[in-house]
Amino acid sequence: MKDRVHTTSPEAISSTLMEAGFHLPGKETHIPLGLKPYGISREQYEQLQATLPMLAGVMLKASQYDQTQKGFTPSEEVPPFIWRFDFLATSLNGYQPEDSSHHSYRMLELNATRPGGIFLLIKALEAHRALGNNGNHWVPLVNELGDYFSRIAYRNGNGHKVVGLAHTDGYVAQVEMPGLASLLNSWSQEKGTGIDFISAERRLFEAKGGTIYGPDGEKIDVFYENAGPKEVDGEIELFRFSDNYPGTVLINPPETATADNKTLMAHLFDKEFRKGLSPAEIEVIDRYVPTTILVTSINDFKRLQADGNIKSCFLKIGNGLRASSGKGVYNGKNLTEKDLAEIFKALQEGDRFVAQSRIPPEAPWYPVTMVDCNTIHTEYCYVDFDPFVLYDGRKISLSGALCRAKPEHPINISQGGVLLTASIN
Repeated sequence: MKDRVHTTSPEAISSTLMEAGFHLPGKETHIPLGLKPYGISREQYEQLQATLPMLAGVMLKASQYDQTQKGFTPSEEVPPFIWRFDFLATSLNGYQPEDSSHHSYRMLELNATRPGGIFLLIKALEAHRALGNNGNHWVPLVNELGDYFSRIAYRNGNGHKVVGLAHTDGYVAQVEMPGLASLLNSWSQEKGTGIDFISAERRLFEAKGGTIYGPDGEKIDVFYENAGPKEVDGEIELFRFSDNYPGTVLINPPETATADNKTLMAHLFDKEFRKGLSPAEIEVIDRYVPTTILVTSINDFKRLQADGNIKSCFLKIGNGLRASSGKGVYNGKNLTEKDLAEIFKALQEGDRFVAQSRIPPEAPWYPVTMVDCNTIHTEYCYVDFDPFVLYDGRKISLSGALCRAKPEHPINISQGGVLLTASIN
């Protein structure tokens, strides 16, 4: 990064970020931004391009695996999806921590229900370029996203199309989805695609006769819901739409979105499950996924305690929707009485957990220089490296990565983490 970044007024950077919408809903301060991108080598980039589509396919198989019957129930056609792998970065032995071109990655989870960060990354890229950093940033680009939605929209013929981007209040998507719709509309008008992107709270979309309609009665050709669980008429609404809609293509419908249930990661270490995989698929699991064990009862938990394994893992509630934003995650090293009471109560109510082997390092280790609350300072942090995976119905592809950094676990933006862009060195 050029030296002039640090001579730029932090107040000016903060003002620019707030004007760009680089903040959480209801917040009057911007999200902390790392001033230097997180760099990966060309070799790492090519390896991710080759292996992560395969790992996405493995997670699809895990979601279609019946552990009781020890068999697969594959769906006839996999709907389009936008997923994000969440990896913890760790430095390989013999290299300096800040040399990120020699980091390795271990999978914390798959975010398949509502992976956020795309709009914020685009805004962070704009800020980096304004600050003089014009490197080879690996960030989802508006034209890539526009082409992705176009391929899905035009599946059933050309003509005027409408893409609906839904959100719920209170989540990052409340900022992201309207911002993304605005960027995509500008792209669509420039390209003359004939596609309109609209964004609204998800309760304003309705389904009639196998088609979804928007707030003003417009037919929705493609529907993408980046929204969290919300109480509606006394019940928790997880997904707005969960049936088949011949007139509308759903991105991340329940049958693919629930692939982020963390208990599925335990399938990857099931001997019977592995029998249905190729050697290459097993290799990609062993490369990226830490050992993960299913915990379904208090007795399972106490066995881990008795074996002395509880301190060597993190405990995570299985359902991805309830474990979002760092919720439902417990550090086995320092479980409190409150933590134990919450875990036991959840297990008694039928929730399941996974015990996932701890991933080194054990302490914050990567130096991150950030602008936060009108100041520029450096802290040692843990780093998440989170590539986006897009499937348009024909091909799985990668489209940039979100990076997050924080001095403590869990590492996420909604609980004070720093957002970084990635670059290919």
